[in-house]
Order: sequence, then C-alpha cells, then structure tokens
Amino acid sequence: MLRHNWRRYCWKDDISTLEAKVPKRYEEQSFLLSDLTASKLEHLGYSDTAISAFKTIYSELIKNAFEHGCKKDADKIKVVLDITNVYVSISVVNPFPRKVHLKKTLSERSNASNLGVRGRGLLLCRDLADSIKPISRGLGVKAVIYRERVEFDIKTHQDVMIISIRKGESNPALITKLETIALTYPDKRIIFHFHSNTGVRNTDVAGLVVRINLPSYSRLYLPPYSPQLSNFEDEQISESIQNNVRAVILFLGAIDSIFYLHDNMIARDWEEAFKKIGRSDLYRDFFPKQSNDDVFDEFREDDMFDEEEEKEDGDGGGDIFDEFRDDNDDDLGINQRW
Repeated sequence: MLRHNWRRYCWKDDISTLEAKVPKRYEEQSFLLSDLTASKLEHLGYSDTAISAFKTIYSELIKNAFEHGCKKDADKIKVVLDITNVYVSISVVNPFPRKVHLKKTLSERSNASNLGVRGRGLLLCRDLADSIKPISRGLGVKAVIYRERVEFDIKTHQDVMIISIRKGESNPALITKLETIALTYPDKRIIFHFHSNTGVRNTDVAGLVVRINLPSYSRLYLPPYSPQLSNFEDEQISESIQNNVRAVILFLGAIDSIFYLHDNMIARDWEEAFKKIGRSDLYRDFFPKQSNDDVFDEFREDDMFDEEEEKEDGDGGGDIFDEFRDDNDDDLGINQRW
C-alpha cells in the first residue's frame, strides 16, 4: 500500500520532499500525492496557472509510467516530488528495464501529423514544464515547474514579431521558450520588449539576441551561452551583426548594464527598435498616432483611439492590429503562459 512506501521530509518547511513507490494495482493512490502537493504549492504562493501545470504534468507522467512501464499489477513506479518556494519537480521512474526514450519519443511525436489524442501526453508535459529531461539512465522523466511562470504577449505584422515579456524574467526556462519561437519563425524580425530591467540584465537573453543575429542561425537548435566581450572582437561577426540585424532588445528605461551587446541590438524606444531591424516603414502601422511612446502595454491601447472612435467600435478600445491585419498576418495569441 502507498502508506507503507512513502516518505516525507520537512513538510512544514519551504523545502519538502515526497517519495513513494506505487504498485500498478493501486494506481489511484498515486494521485493522493498530487493533491497533497497542490495544497502545499498553494500555501507557498504558486499561481493557479502553475498549480494547473503541475497537476497536468503529474497526471500525464503517472499515466504514461503505468501504461508503458508496468506489465504486471505488482510492478511499481517510483515517484519523487521536490517542493520549494522557487520550484516544484516531478520525477517518475519506471521499473527496470523499461526505459522511456524521452528525446526520441518527443521528436517522433512532434513530427507526427495524425496522433489523435494518444501520444500527446509527453508533448503536453514538454510544453507546460519549464524543463523536462530523462533520469535514472533513461528509466524515468523529471519535469520542473517554477513558481514564477513565463508570461509574454506576441503580435506579428508582415515580417515583424514583437514579443513582450511580462513575467518570468528570472525563470531559467525563458530563454528556451524565446529560442523556440525564434527557431519556429526564422523569417521574422523580432523585437524583445522587457517590462522590467531584470530580463535585460540576463546575459542569457543577450546571448540569445546575439545568436539570432548571426548568419549561421537557423532552425537547428543552438545551446544557450553567455556572450563574452571577446565575441565582438571578431571583425567578421561584428560586421554581420551590424549589417544583418534581425532581433533587438527594447527596454523603455535606463539601460546601463547590457552595453556588451552591439549598439545595433539595443533599442531605447519603439521607433528606434523598428529602425534597427530595418522596418521603419511598419512603425506607423503599430503606432498610427504616436511616436516614441511606451503605450504598448498588453497590446490593447485605448489611448490610440479617439473617444468617438471608441464609441463606434463599441468595445471601449480595440486591438491596434485590427486596422491593418491582412490574410498574411500571423496572430500567435496574447498572454502566453507556461
């Protein structure tokens, strides 16, 4: 029974661990751990979005382990939950010798065009988790969810994409998620808009901008790295960055800590950002009545419309993209949360 096989450590503290070995015949008992952990996360101040992500990932990993890792009712899976005020991790390990083959599975299912409902559990876990990786020599999977979730808005028009990072600047998963977008849409010129200077001072963010601007950047994944000053001493790299700027960092405030980036990759207002990615002609599409304003919050700016226009719209202010969106525009949605 579960009650004979689980251990807990420092449950009243901010750092807690739950560990259990659950037989297939008592599969339903594994969800007791999920409910206990969800209550703990709520006590630690995790958002509803983070708790929902935890529950979904936990459920998918547990079901996957019982379905594919256990052949007999007596077979047991191992579950370890680490709960802290910064992150919660879920580790689920199959009985030997049934490996998960996480990377291969994710690759195959990502490329499959007709999976139906089945086969998407691990893909969902990958998308919801801040990180996911194989453990125990391939027998298990570990997923991590940080309390501070990554939240950003995305809007595109023609070949320009604006990614407005609202929350999660200190979340280690931010770079991976931004990288995924940049790799998925290699034809887009990108403005990374930060609402606070926390992300601007993140050297991994700067490294991402450098990589995007290099001619060799493509759909192939390049591991994150922190840029060094020596990177900019190479004339060839420097020249390519100056002449082929695809992405810039925009921070509407004092920038005193990222000057190790080439100046062409830093913008201090919206008009400058559009100019540096070579699309000054689209600036007025995004800001039809103003220039150099920091009114891009939430991408729904009531101040961009006269009161008479707002009354005609009937919704108290419209999406600033409605007036110029055409069939070729991509709307990737707003308030992306992980």
